[in-house]
Amino acid sequence: MTQRDLSSQHAGPDGTTPVPTEAALESWKEIAAYLQRDVRTVTRWEKMEHLPVHRHRHLARSSVYAYPSQLDAWRERRKPEADDHPRRVWWHPVPAFAVVLIFAMSLVSVATGRRVGAAGDAGMQVDNKPQFRQVHIATAVPNTGGKLSPDGEKLAFVSGGSLWVAPLYRSEQPMRTGTPVRLTEPMGAWDVGGAAISWSHDGKWIAFRALKPGTTDNPALVYVIPSSGGLPRQVTLTESLQGFWRYRMAISPDGGKVYHVVEEVGRPRIYETAVGATERRLVTEPDTEQPAISPDGARIAYLKSDAASWLRHPRQLWVKPVDVGDPVLVCEGRPGGFIRGPVWSPDGSKIALLVKSPDNDLVECTEIWIVLMGPDGRPSGAPSTFALRTNTNDPIAGWTGHNEIGLLFKGPQNSGLYAVPAAGGQAVQITDRWSTYPRWSPDDRTIYYRADADTAYRGLFRVPAEGGSRAEIYFQEALGIPIPGGGPSLSPDGTQLCFTGVRRSDVEADKGFPPALYVIDSRGGEPIRLTEPGSGAYAPTWSPDGKKIAFTRYENVPGERAAELFVMPAGGGAPLQISSLDDQVEGSSAEWSPDGELIAYLGRDNTLRVIPAAGGRSRVLASDLGRLRGHGLTWSPDGQEIAFTAGTRIWKVSRGGGEPREIRTGLLGRPGQIDWSHDAKRLVFEFDKVRDTELWLMTGFQGLKTAEATGIQIR
Repeated sequence: MTQRDLSSQHAGPDGTTPVPTEAALESWKEIAAYLQRDVRTVTRWEKMEHLPVHRHRHLARSSVYAYPSQLDAWRERRKPEADDHPRRVWWHPVPAFAVVLIFAMSLVSVATGRRVGAAGDAGMQVDNKPQFRQVHIATAVPNTGGKLSPDGEKLAFVSGGSLWVAPLYRSEQPMRTGTPVRLTEPMGAWDVGGAAISWSHDGKWIAFRALKPGTTDNPALVYVIPSSGGLPRQVTLTESLQGFWRYRMAISPDGGKVYHVVEEVGRPRIYETAVGATERRLVTEPDTEQPAISPDGARIAYLKSDAASWLRHPRQLWVKPVDVGDPVLVCEGRPGGFIRGPVWSPDGSKIALLVKSPDNDLVECTEIWIVLMGPDGRPSGAPSTFALRTNTNDPIAGWTGHNEIGLLFKGPQNSGLYAVPAAGGQAVQITDRWSTYPRWSPDDRTIYYRADADTAYRGLFRVPAEGGSRAEIYFQEALGIPIPGGGPSLSPDGTQLCFTGVRRSDVEADKGFPPALYVIDSRGGEPIRLTEPGSGAYAPTWSPDGKKIAFTRYENVPGERAAELFVMPAGGGAPLQISSLDDQVEGSSAEWSPDGELIAYLGRDNTLRVIPAAGGRSRVLASDLGRLRGHGLTWSPDGQEIAFTAGTRIWKVSRGGGEPREIRTGLLGRPGQIDWSHDAKRLVFEFDKVRDTELWLMTGFQGLKTAEATGIQIR
């Protein structure tokens, strides 16, 4: 495959077509009138079918304009049948827990049919506006969230490998937590957003997870402990699960049994295991997860995913007797969305769950549904829908006896790109939103990077090196860029960007997540594919002469996530493998040395390594660096040092190895991808400041739907 000159593919401020001299249509209303459609239709076209609508820089997103000639050209190219059956997809980056899960969490396209008891149109309207009250955390609760006790008087959480419980002082304004009590010594207790903590209905017992000895990311151990303190009792041992939502578990009202997920041939099922027992009992069918036990212990609510879909996001809520009985479909998420984390009300008459709406491109939930349940375990109506105060990706923190639903939200995000002197100093912020894979232009005046776009399937930008307004680099093909590992990498002459892309058409057709390498003019235009979809190419890096591109590819190795390094011609062609499994390639970051002799990369054994670009044995430059997934590295312009990120710091080490030296930034948080300026004076790096987890209580959720009110017949 040969490269093509893309200079004719860009010109205007949006990087797609030359700027017309005609009068512009200055609002959504004018654009809709010109196309003889309503505003909702044209906004959908802009979002899903790249209707050429532009936005004024420095103004709000709603300040839009369009040129009639561009609209006419778009309408000529558009297929008529695309009007009537739009497909919804979305793309968004998230922190790396496991790369397969990141991809699955980053692109969704779910098609379902209407069922009796499904949400249908009932879920489309928000019933009323509930009230939200913040609980001020008076102690340093970490980013893991927590779980409220059934009476709403305590908060259980994990910190420093221990389980803690803090009281809630309800009489104070504002409501706050008190001094926490540590229930366990450090024992590897683990949690994400309260997903791995469960209270018994009487509040006397707490189940929690802990890391399997010798691991840093496998919370396979389950314990039960009295909420007043005591000796933890181990319940069960399972292997690593795919995604933290599957680590959610439930405990029986008397604290004697735990309900947890076990994966068998990649398909999750829920089992019951009694405390002290060695046998476990199967409770639910395949493709089920996130159990919740009713207050009387008689029924279990759980979520079920679509086994026929590669993405397998839960979209159905089911309830069945814990012992013997048939499951009942309670409700079903709308096409293009998913549901999470059912929680029973204290009296067992309702179930609440979080919902990702298909009407947005976020990976987070924006709504909460509440379903009335009858005494026979069947729904009494369609879900009532309430808007959350903001988006969340954390589970419901509990439903208290005060008729409050606990919700966890992340505090204000303060992440972006920062620059710091290469010798260290006070870092200066360049972008004010999530940004990654920064790359200096050859003259050090511009920084190219990956970030969120206003619509799905885009995400490359450039910004002045001193900060300012960002400019998007537009594609002429709908491509999503995975994180971590997607790039971009800038060619040595600054004219092209190489990145990993996934075609929207492949995802919509449920073909899985087939990535390929692409190059695009650094000013925008038509992406040129270098490798076949599904070939699995990540972390691209150009050779210093611009003639080759190195990249990583993940291999199917039992029991581990292994990658290898490859080198191929920059214009396309057969790749050459230059590493072996012994070289411990991690896969999310690699960079060619300025002299072209070596490629540096991060090892899955927590090392920084270099390997000859022509192939050969790798050499360890630094070790014992901690988990490096999502971190980055960069060579100094003279090729004598490598700067890299690990944990919460930036380090540098000489080409020959030795003791790493810290590059101080004056920031507290987590650095990620990094790049060294060509004049050797500065480093630009991705940085995510520590975000607090906030606990809020939702009240005033009235107007719940019944079968009589909705006219829905319940079987």
